Amino acid sequence: ALQALQTLSATYCRMVQQLCHRLRWHEMAALFESLLPRLNFGISAEALPLCRVPGIYPARARALVESGLTTVEKVARASVGDVEAILRGLYQFESQRAEG
Repeated sequence: ALQALQTLSATYCRMVQQLCHRLRWHEMAALFESLLPRLNFGISAEALPLCRVPGIYPARARALVESGLTTVEKVARASVGDVEAILRGLYQFESQRAEG
């Protein structure tokens, strides 16, 4: 039910954005356009840049932000072990990393 509501809200946002463009309300259209990715991913504005990285989905982005890795640059600078520990907290997964 929540996913359906999220999908409907994103669809409605897109429709209102297109209406604003047709009415030449470009500032309002830009506002709705900026909200659309957040509605599609269902995340905060702070975590949105992380969701643009392949393989980082909303749950992973939220976990990274909560752990202090708030930007793509911070994630890139973090050690593989630190990122793995953060993601391991979400759910069980098998690491491909060689123990050394």
